[in-house]
Amino acid sequence: MVPEGWDETTLEQVAEVAIGRTPARNEKSFWDPGKTTQNRWATIADIQSRYISETSEHISDLGIQHSNARLVPAGTLLMSFKLTLGRATITSKPMYTNEAIAAFYPNDRATTEYLYYLLPTLALEDSSDRAVKGRTLNKAKLRALRLALPPRAEQRKIAAILSSVDDAIEKTRAVIDQIQVAKRGLMQELITRGLPGRHTRFKQTEIGEIPDAWGFLPLGQLIKKGPDNGLYRPQSEYGEGVPIVRIDAFDNGDLLRRPNLRRVSIEPADVARFGLNPGDILINRVNSMSHLAKCTLAVSFDEAGVAMPRVVISGQKRRWGSCDRSGTIRLNWRIIQAPMRLVDYVVVHELVHLRHRGHGRDYWQALGRIMPDYERRREDLRRQGVGLAW
Repeated sequence: MVPEGWDETTLEQVAEVAIGRTPARNEKSFWDPGKTTQNRWATIADIQSRYISETSEHISDLGIQHSNARLVPAGTLLMSFKLTLGRATITSKPMYTNEAIAAFYPNDRATTEYLYYLLPTLALEDSSDRAVKGRTLNKAKLRALRLALPPRAEQRKIAAILSSVDDAIEKTRAVIDQIQVAKRGLMQELITRGLPGRHTRFKQTEIGEIPDAWGFLPLGQLIKKGPDNGLYRPQSEYGEGVPIVRIDAFDNGDLLRRPNLRRVSIEPADVARFGLNPGDILINRVNSMSHLAKCTLAVSFDEAGVAMPRVVISGQKRRWGSCDRSGTIRLNWRIIQAPMRLVDYVVVHELVHLRHRGHGRDYWQALGRIMPDYERRREDLRRQGVGLAW
């Protein structure tokens, strides 16, 4: 069921889909390492934010001719559809792409900005049954994606709301990046010179200048066990089982307690051998420079919080939300018309049901700990809910 005035259709009815090309890697004349041309060539690694203007590689005019690469104009939606699925961006400058990226050219029924927010979710949902074997779509499956399409005016409003949220996120990230820089400088000062004003005499050592009262030892003399290598499993064994920490699961300096870890199927003996304990230190020893030597401290692993719930947007007639025994949460799309504090109440209400099935005393106590004013929000929803469009 879709809102009145919306259309149920397929992607091929609202947008043309084009796939990128990759020139032969072994032919040096096809590539432009000095970036003397304007032939930007995007890969999935280049898709990092809402807009893309530069790429890590350029291709030559000869490479374009021999690969039949198609120039993607500025203002075009790009989305990865192989391996790293659903990473999207909008081009700020003309560029080419590789074969793992699709370009979307909407007709007058859809806007680029709305599809930017919609398509990644649809692609991930469509590929969920293939996730264990590696997420991959193709052009035909992309074109067959089914979508609910509001009128263009409503599309623009929805995209504007989501865009404002993205802006807030990006500003927050910029602040965090600045704090991280300050933290690195402070940490370097503290671990090489100690607390400010505490030390006045220093000495030169193999690792640089340190306080005269300090000593230095090999790392092996400071740890009880290790270092040990981690566990490798192919993508085909990912899906259910034990949480596994991958190199992309943490940033340098993190305290590792995130619940959104992937899972892998392994034997109990491997769990005992490779299992992590609070206080363990993890250092990444391989991969690209952006990942090399990243370090994290294992703080806690709350198994009950590892499995992420599946969330479905629905058109329920008598409920704002529900949570079934499988852990699937359904939210009524109409709640978006309510003030955000009431949206928060509905979402938190259903999340607590992941731990407490009914509405008993334990349930309401748990909800109260998370949202102390839930009773007022619940009453406001009862009063204001009747005025929302049903």
